[in-house]
Amino acid sequence: MNERAIAERVARSVIVAESVTAKWGKKVKITNPGKYEGYDLGELRSMRDAAKARQEKRDKADPKDTSLLRELDFAIRAKTGWGSID
Repeated sequence: MNERAIAERVARSVIVAESVTAKWGKKVKITNPGKYEGYDLGELRSMRDAAKARQEKRDKADPKDTSLLRELDFAIRAKTGWGSID
């Protein structure tokens, strides 16, 4: 590896390190932490299927169902160790 390639690799690693250690610019309020903590995977998946079925029945997606689907997808991924939704 030549010196230029090494310098570019070091510069990229510094940028990555800076982005990982970045702090929030302001105080962030977390709402509803652990909202789906008491649910198991089966319950979360059935809630997701119901919301998805409601959304597919409509011509235009309901923003509430879209938001709910995103929350449920996140909760399912978190409970599966950040794996797949299905």
